[in-house]
Amino acid sequence: MKQPTYVDGQMICAGDRIKHAGHPAVVLAVLDTREFASDRDRAEWDFLKDGFVILEAGTSETYHYQKADEDIELVSRAEESC
Repeated sequence: MKQPTYVDGQMICAGDRIKHAGHPAVVLAVLDTREFASDRDRAEWDFLKDGFVILEAGTSETYHYQKADEDIELVSRAEESC
């Protein structure tokens, strides 16, 4: 399985802080590599097989993407980079 990447070619990692259409967000799961930001996220998203899941900050809005587009931009890496 190939790890998803941002438009600029950098790998997407669980825990990355991003902008989603200009709004702060975090990557909860990278499904292709079975990487999850927490055990809770693993239990919630493990049924999906590929892509990645993000959570917009300050909301309960989650989004599942197969591939990143120009609306998803890396702000900073997770403390434990992938």
